[in-house]
Amino acid sequence: MDAKLTVIRGGKAMEPGSRGRQFISGYVTDTRLMGVIGMELKWDVISDARVTTLNQIFYLDAEEFGLESYTEAFGDDPETIRVERNRLIGALGGTVVPVTEAEARFILQSYVRINKKFRQSLPAGYEKYKFMLTPVQHLTREEYDSLFSRISGNIGSPNFVLNYYLMRTFAKDRRGIAFLTAVTEEQSLCAARTVREKTADVSAACGGRALQTSDFGTAEFPSAEASGAQTYGDADPITADYQPPFPSCDIYPQTTPATMCRNTIEPYGPPEDHTYLCESVIEHGNRYHIIVSEIRLDPLQNRVVSAKKCSSLRITSTEAAMIMNCSEFITVYDVAGDSELFQDAFYSYVETFTETAYDTGKLYIDFFDTNDHVGRSEYRMNDDIRAMYYLTDFNQLLVIAYSYEAVFEAELHITLAMMPNYMRVSKKYEFREPIIYEFIKSNFEDFNEFLNVVCGLPEN
Repeated sequence: MDAKLTVIRGGKAMEPGSRGRQFISGYVTDTRLMGVIGMELKWDVISDARVTTLNQIFYLDAEEFGLESYTEAFGDDPETIRVERNRLIGALGGTVVPVTEAEARFILQSYVRINKKFRQSLPAGYEKYKFMLTPVQHLTREEYDSLFSRISGNIGSPNFVLNYYLMRTFAKDRRGIAFLTAVTEEQSLCAARTVREKTADVSAACGGRALQTSDFGTAEFPSAEASGAQTYGDADPITADYQPPFPSCDIYPQTTPATMCRNTIEPYGPPEDHTYLCESVIEHGNRYHIIVSEIRLDPLQNRVVSAKKCSSLRITSTEAAMIMNCSEFITVYDVAGDSELFQDAFYSYVETFTETAYDTGKLYIDFFDTNDHVGRSEYRMNDDIRAMYYLTDFNQLLVIAYSYEAVFEAELHITLAMMPNYMRVSKKYEFREPIIYEFIKSNFEDFNEFLNVVCGLPEN
């Protein structure tokens, strides 16, 4: 007699045709213009003959790394996902917006394309998310525009637009640049003409019959690489390969993505021109440049109309640090790091911070809840950091911040959180340029000894 298999549903039902997987909800951080986003998805899946919830969190980088990390767990809001959610959203400084299954698939496919372009390996867990990579996900122009707008956050002032535009320009981020570029009347007419021409070509390829959306994949059009831009009209389905057209500018013609460390904005010329002069400090491959650019905005669209480079100058890392005026305040504590009570209190305190493991300890970063620093006339990359904490493997805790007020506040919070555990202030320092990462990568066990060597300080 043939055995009959029964799925125990555990209180949940799976819709017919779901193939053992059903989309429940999806959320994405609205931090796309910062270059990174977090995405959380929930699915009902069949596991061990039961219907349970699969929770997924993706960390996605739009510049070089694509799908950078992946976390999963089963159950209703498991601890692993809760901690990762708090850590990820806290690090990115944005809020979350809902996405549909189609939008989630499109996002993931777009970022995996970046992995392939830069030959970056995919994170572990591929078997659990590979189902989202096929078939190719299409969005309409309206769906794509709606999605990109929702995940781009607040750009309500000229400073936001200028800082984000330059950030995306130096990062070689075509989608980000196009979103921040004003649509001119000439471009609108050109797009409409392109739609008519493509429609005629596709119609001919299909024998003149009535067209459907799927038909637009049957004709050969120039690729982004072949034509310089893959132009899409309102009727074209958009896929992960989409590279939007935008007016070319000479601000940063290099092909290697760069990081904008600092940018200052000043109005330039008559107010009615809505033109600004920007001075940017950028870094790529441990090389620094100052680039001055002139950018004009359309005040109605609050988007970039034109942008051109005025000058470019290579500078040393020391000169860059002086220009960025990035003082670093570090307080060194001696702690009972091996104590179970200390560990419980400390890990409870840093639970929602980002964590990075190094050879001699772990670094925890406490980010601000928003990216409001992008809206300032002087943007500095580290202004989204409230404080950092580096717990070494040798019973030292370093509290790091970029102003006296910030480090004092961090000292107060960590001291109150750790009471009554043993913590003794060993030293307090102010540096004219950042030094913490040099120490972390130096493999020194003691920060004070590290300074004795690199700074020539006398031993106590």
